[in-house]
Amino acid sequence: MFGCYPPNAGNVDLQAIYMPPKTQSRVWFNVWDSIPEMDIRYLAFDDFSPPVKRSYPTSLVSAAPFIRKRTNNSWIFSFCNMRGVTEIILCRDITLDHKPIIGMILRYADGSRASVGQFRFDLALQTIQIEDKVVSIGSQWTKRNLLYVASVTVDPPSDEDGLSWVDSRRGSKLEWWFSSCHSLVRYCGMQN
Repeated sequence: MFGCYPPNAGNVDLQAIYMPPKTQSRVWFNVWDSIPEMDIRYLAFDDFSPPVKRSYPTSLVSAAPFIRKRTNNSWIFSFCNMRGVTEIILCRDITLDHKPIIGMILRYADGSRASVGQFRFDLALQTIQIEDKVVSIGSQWTKRNLLYVASVTVDPPSDEDGLSWVDSRRGSKLEWWFSSCHSLVRYCGMQN
């Protein structure tokens, strides 16, 4: 899935425009603020297949209600399973004063990987070994009242740091919502 989270998934017309091969491949897209409409408009791939019409996958529907009411910005929704995670690679944007964590790559015991939020290899990366520990995610508000992910840790979080914490004991599905100025994470139960 590529694009903004639809408030009514049943009315969305999806077309599969690219199926990544099992070998390494590249995807290019325009920077969201490179055009006046401030959206992703241009995509390019190493290889191309004709579009195939698809129904909206129920696995991509959030476990909680649509959260667009927090801002007028478009939200992107991503999620991953927290069962079997052995390692998390954090992506932190150190170009901003508050240095938010904007996304993560998770590695699983079976060798597979998942990504939530935004992930850029040109930003600061930090690896956390999980080893069956509880993963805690701390969020905070900027001075401009924008919500962001400030910390991800397997150590017991402190109440003295002013962060709002959620941890993986609350559920095995991690939902990561982000817009051009906010990031919101939460754990939910996950159906098999």
